[in-house]
Amino acid sequence: MQNAGRKHVVAIVGPQQNPAALDRISGYRKIFGPSLSADHIVYTGWDASDGFTAMMHLLEQFPDLDGVLAGSDRIASGAIEALHSKHLSVPDDVAIIGFDDHPVATTTTPALTTIHQPLFEEGKTAARIALRMLDGAPATTTVMHMDLIKRQSL
Repeated sequence: MQNAGRKHVVAIVGPQQNPAALDRISGYRKIFGPSLSADHIVYTGWDASDGFTAMMHLLEQFPDLDGVLAGSDRIASGAIEALHSKHLSVPDDVAIIGFDDHPVATTTTPALTTIHQPLFEEGKTAARIALRMLDGAPATTTVMHMDLIKRQSL
């Protein structure tokens, strides 16, 4: 988003105690640093209705926001709906990126740019590691790569 000239970015992620939400905020902060301050982050649920409500709140607080980092594609879909309700254009007025590459990412208008997370492969790998551990093997760590899926929202 910084490369796209976005200067006033906010984040909407899942519950504050959720490890996935915390990991995503950690990653966002590595890129955006202090410009993504605590008051620019809303912790909420993972669904579209949560994204809608959080986006409406953030628009009241930061009417000049021009970028949204959504912790899930469902959150992003609700945020897009909120932006449209305020007659804001995505991505012209506000760019938005989701996370998960959930099927909803292709049904939003515009289609959602997202981070593809290989959930099926992650589950298979975790099961394999767990089965090996049951046979006495030590725990291992496997790093799985995620991909940016560029669509029209960014």
